[in-house]
Amino acid sequence: MTGFVLRSALRELRNQAGRLLLIALCIATGFAAFFATYGFSGRVLEGIASESRAMLGADLVVTARGALPPGALERVRPLGGTRSLVRDFPTMTSTGPDTDTASRLVEVRCIEAAYPLAGRLAVEPPRGPGEPWGALVDPGLARAWGLRPAAPGMAADQLLAQRRGLRLGDGVVPVQGIVGQDDTRHASAFALGPRIYLGAATAGRLGMLSPRARFSTRLLLNLPPGASPARTAERLRAALPRGLRVQTHEEAATALAQPIRNTNLFIRQLGLLTLLLSCLGAWAILAAYLKGREKDAAILRCLGAPPGAPAAIFAIIAAALVALALLLGLAAGSVAARTLPGLLGDLIPQAIRQGGAPPVPWLETAAAVLMLALVTLPTLARLRQVSPLLLLREGPGTRGRRLLPLACGAGAGALACALVVLNAPNPRVGFATAGGMAALFGVLLGAFRLLLRLYRRGAATLPLPLKLALGQMGSRPALGSLLMSVIGLSVFLVLATRFVKDDLVRPLSSRRGDGKRANVFFVDVQRDQVEALRTLARAASGFEPMEAPMVRARLTAIAGRPVAEGVGEAPAMARREQNLTWRSRLRESETVTQGAFWPDDTLPGAAPREEFSLEEGFARQIGAKLGDELAFDVAGTEVRGRVTSLRHVVWQSFQINFFILAHPSLLRGAPAVWILAAEVDGAPARAALQNETARRFPNISTVDVGEIVERVGKVLDLVGLVTRALSGLMLASALLVLAASLLAGRLDRQRDLALLRTLGASHGTLLASLAWEFLLLGGSAAMSAGVLAWWLARAYSSRVLQLEVAPDPRAALPLVLLAAALTAAVGLAGSYRALQAKPMDVLRGD
Repeated sequence: MTGFVLRSALRELRNQAGRLLLIALCIATGFAAFFATYGFSGRVLEGIASESRAMLGADLVVTARGALPPGALERVRPLGGTRSLVRDFPTMTSTGPDTDTASRLVEVRCIEAAYPLAGRLAVEPPRGPGEPWGALVDPGLARAWGLRPAAPGMAADQLLAQRRGLRLGDGVVPVQGIVGQDDTRHASAFALGPRIYLGAATAGRLGMLSPRARFSTRLLLNLPPGASPARTAERLRAALPRGLRVQTHEEAATALAQPIRNTNLFIRQLGLLTLLLSCLGAWAILAAYLKGREKDAAILRCLGAPPGAPAAIFAIIAAALVALALLLGLAAGSVAARTLPGLLGDLIPQAIRQGGAPPVPWLETAAAVLMLALVTLPTLARLRQVSPLLLLREGPGTRGRRLLPLACGAGAGALACALVVLNAPNPRVGFATAGGMAALFGVLLGAFRLLLRLYRRGAATLPLPLKLALGQMGSRPALGSLLMSVIGLSVFLVLATRFVKDDLVRPLSSRRGDGKRANVFFVDVQRDQVEALRTLARAASGFEPMEAPMVRARLTAIAGRPVAEGVGEAPAMARREQNLTWRSRLRESETVTQGAFWPDDTLPGAAPREEFSLEEGFARQIGAKLGDELAFDVAGTEVRGRVTSLRHVVWQSFQINFFILAHPSLLRGAPAVWILAAEVDGAPARAALQNETARRFPNISTVDVGEIVERVGKVLDLVGLVTRALSGLMLASALLVLAASLLAGRLDRQRDLALLRTLGASHGTLLASLAWEFLLLGGSAAMSAGVLAWWLARAYSSRVLQLEVAPDPRAALPLVLLAAALTAAVGLAGSYRALQAKPMDVLRGD
């Protein structure tokens, strides 16, 4: 029997090569998307692990807010190896003559000669051996401003006029080179600006490292050969003063690469979803193919084949198709995994873009194959029960037991859930994701069932083509619901990503038109500069700018407990330098949730009060509650007061808000700087205001929210690009499933159309019914997915992101129409031969 089964399987594979290849390609599409995303994910994780030293620039790092405390370097020196001190801070820079000034906020990194201790910092033109560090400029900033390296001996006015120098601090610095590869640069959507490298000696000469300057310090350490970074880090944590952070390169890389890991996890989950959908599509294809072979099985039984032979033959064919699909998907996915990092551009550091090829995810692949085996098993079991008498009668084939399909379906569902949970960051997220996917699948199935129920209720009043279309859909409910689910899920992913992105970016880029949604912020404004800057901002925006004083202080005690001993769940938040302000009234972006805000102190008879108001989330983080006494060190003076209110702050309002508000009497006379904010229409007007501010007030830092919005939009566009690519593969897979299922069930559909033609239906009526059938299938799936994506995006934006926006449903219309049109086109093309067949030939069996 074994030889007969193998010969029969090979004969079927040879005779049906074209049809079976199409089925294999349908299944391979999903596997290719899965292998591409997992391959990309593995490359990124491998790159993070192997290039962590390059990403950090050393073996160890000691980080401090401000300067290192006295004695820290002496405690590090006995470790040996090499050291490099790095200081980071934001500042304003500009270039060009006074009549054509360009300015912006940048991140300055002050470095010493040995930087970097690991990794690569490539500069053009190359820096000579022993040459002191000058100004090295980010390539994006160089392109935007037309910056070029300076020639030796150029005067300051020449440097600015020819855009070969930058205004920084108290002077003008020549551009030494343009940065090429920088392994330590980590892209962020919320970076304050491009990075400029500056030699420490130059920064000191410009007054940028004075005792009053605000910067963070990083001491990079390269250990002697054989020294363990982990053990050395433990020794340093015990020896160094409290408040310093010590990290190995593995720990630092984990933190630095967290945004990359999050994006990577999202893409990986999309790949897993693609795999599960491809399994659904493969199930639909194989089920249609095997069902169409029931009469072939009956013929084999008539010729004397044992009952198990037909099932064995077609099981071998199904296994061969899945194996071919796996090979094709693995080949295509491996190529895509190598090219996908390039699509993400600067979102991934250069050091980790080309990690080694990861191993094949055998566990997920085996689970997918097992799921396919489980869902195909009931159809194969029905082939085993086929009777030779099937050739002598028309109508439905053999009905198997319902217990087996239910058991196999439950097993496949459990496997799918296990895959989702194992690939999630934690079980809670995994079960929530699995539940959400099951709910989405259920909604789409329910939409299909609802469509059929509406047909049954209103069949008598429907036009004939539409009635025939719904009848054809109702005759194949399993296949129709599966196709609708796959099409709907692919549309859902695209629209949900689009809606959330629009909800995030729209509030950032929109204007209220009343000056209350700021898009330009001015930081470190001195008291004597406030009036002049207020006039300048008012002229640019047409509205009175918002303003607030800011006092820097350190929180020393909460409810009598010293902060140094740690308070609440996040003592680090309490120990950092705090920004305080005073205010007589709440802003419209603030509401009191507990306690009572103090009376307006500008009213007659107002008395001094020792009171603080905290933002409710910040209060939870530092472990403070209503009635607690807070103690602050403000420039050496202790300031005490009780927490009398907690506030909810709408941070997306882009007004000047603070975690800590003090009663005005508490901070009267304290050293303060001011923050001003204005709503300015148009990027050119904002740039002009920024340039004029930089020219007249070099000490003031200007933050243009529009630039941050642009960077956020680019990152979301990159994620959306990957989502659209994978969703496109899902939609292509669904359309291929439709084409393959039409091919597999061509004879049944041909017979149905022939009977309708015999009963008097015209060619045009049948063509219209087919068009309606596939338009309803694709359009209903896309419409249901669009409504669900809109509703979930609205809930996510309002409850999680706390945005007072709603997605625009009109954005879904083009994709809904495209999905319906593509489904109709593929469906009509796949049904063309069946429609053109002559009724007499079909009914005679020719």
